[in-house]
This record gives sequence, C-alpha cells and structure tokens, in this order.
Amino acid sequence: MSLFFLRKIRSFTIIPYFCRMKKKDFAIYTLGCKLNFSESSDITRRLTEIGCVLSDKPDFIIVNTCAVTGSAEKKARNFVSKLHRENPESQLIITGCYSALQSEVVKKWEGVSRVFGNRDKLNIINYINGEESNPIPIFFSTYSSHDRTRSFLKIQDGCDYHCTYCTVCIARGESRSDSIENVLKNIEKIHQTGLKEVNLTGVNIGDFGKGREDCLYDLLLSIEKQHLMERVRISSIEPNLLRDEIIDLVAQSEIMMPHF
Repeated sequence: MSLFFLRKIRSFTIIPYFCRMKKKDFAIYTLGCKLNFSESSDITRRLTEIGCVLSDKPDFIIVNTCAVTGSAEKKARNFVSKLHRENPESQLIITGCYSALQSEVVKKWEGVSRVFGNRDKLNIINYINGEESNPIPIFFSTYSSHDRTRSFLKIQDGCDYHCTYCTVCIARGESRSDSIENVLKNIEKIHQTGLKEVNLTGVNIGDFGKGREDCLYDLLLSIEKQHLMERVRISSIEPNLLRDEIIDLVAQSEIMMPHF
C-alpha cells in the first residue's frame, strides 16, 4: 500500500479498517483446581474482548499451573516442554501456583517468554496487548463461562492456616474475599449468559468476609434472596467453618445443593 493511498484513507478516517494490527492468536491450558479454571476462563473472556482469538496455531500459549503435589509440578514442567516442542514459534506464558512458588526455576524452562504469579496473572492481558503492567487489586473476581451448564465463581482466595503439608498459603497468599455486592453482580452476569448453576469457589470459602463484618452466611442469605440461579453449589469449605445457620439455610433452600 503506497504512502499516498494511506494519506487518502486517513482523510476519510477508514485507516483503522485497512491497517489495523494483525489479531493476536492465543491458547490457554489449565492444570489443577476449579479456582484455576475460573481464572483461566476469565482471562480468555478478557482477551477475546480486546480482539484476540483462540487458535490451534497461537502466537501466545498460556499455561495456568498447579503445585499441590510433586507430581503436579512434574506434570507442569513436562507439559510446558511438550508445548514448546510442538509450537516453537509461540511465546509461552506461565502462571499459577507453581510459577508463584518457583518463578526463577520456571524462567529457565526452555521456550518460556514470561512468568506471572497468581497475584498479577491479570497482567497477562496487558502483556499480550503490548501494554505496561498495571497494579492488581488485593482481590480480583473471576468466573467461568465456557461450561455448558455451570459457572465457577471465585468469591475468595488465599489461606491463613499454614498447614505444614500444604504450599497453597504461600502460592496464593493470605485469605481475602470479594464483596457481597460484587458477588451478586457477577451472578447476574452469569444468569444473563443462560447458565443455570453457579459453583462458589475459592481456596477456603468458609473464610469469606474475614476481616470484615460480613461472612459466608450473609453471602449465602443474599444469594438465596436474589434467587436468580436454579442451583448453587458450595465448594472448598473446611468443616470447622460450617456454622449451624449455614447448614440450616442450605437444608431449607430451594436452590442450594444439600451437600458440602
């Protein structure tokens, strides 16, 4: 295209249509829990909103890793190596729990272009879009939207218990949670997609509201009153955090599944 033609198009303000940058193709793989799945789905949605396209021949490959066990760490390493062999031209972006725990190790893996922890994984969108990283809030909410029947809605993250056998408190940080208002807004968005079920997820959702005046019971009561979803499931809760009022509410509810 000649410079003259460019100038001519610019005078008619059509240049973005003819000269826009090539769409960036990406693929994303999730290892581990439903919390990771929720965050991967949210990243996918945000990338497609800025014009990126899911592809079998991607410019960028995102791997959301797990680190609950030694075998999970080995699986992540082997999987990333396999992806690099099959896609030598793609930029590999590693995030998730293993990258949070062993970022310097992951940076040395062959083919890895960039490493993000759990706290800053939303900056993957900025990185792919060629923008500077932004400060990430202490808690960022996510929900999945690619399942046929249910959405995994993140309402809490992190853990304060520091059990000797578990690295999640290190990989995910201290316990923190969304606001009831924002959870209800996200459920409205999920309802508008046509999904009939929401699965409340986090590292330990029994700690929802910790450090504030509200708690998990208050959230469940608000969801019950909102009554938008046909089914609500409660996941990732420790027995010692199940209060009698939560059990009574679930037992009497028409939308909350009667199990934990």
